[in-house]
Amino acid sequence: MEVTPQYKLWIDECSQLYGGLDICALDLLHSTEENKDYILELNDTAIGLVHKYEHEDMMFMRDIVMMRLEEHYGQKKVEETRDVDELKQSVSLLKIELERERNEKEKLKQEIATLKEEGKKKKKLGIF
Repeated sequence: MEVTPQYKLWIDECSQLYGGLDICALDLLHSTEENKDYILELNDTAIGLVHKYEHEDMMFMRDIVMMRLEEHYGQKKVEETRDVDELKQSVSLLKIELERERNEKEKLKQEIATLKEEGKKKKKLGIF
């Protein structure tokens, strides 16, 4: 959905509620009969993420949270956290790939054992 100047104004104004919301979304309803938009609700972090951009959106949200934590508590820098998170993600992906490789290796071992057994049977029957 296109963010029109009107929608941008609405979200900017609504984000100022409750002392300011860094992460928020508006649910709107459009009346085709009246050609008007109505705000149904304001959501904080309970917003739906589009799967295609979900990881990127989660990284932006994490950066905002880390920035606010640092402002408040003086915690680690966002860049350092991003590096650690990227390494953790890489490790997780490597673990998944390793498990796949192990499963594939086990399947191949079973196929080899089956072929050896079939070869023994054929040799006994003189087919080989």
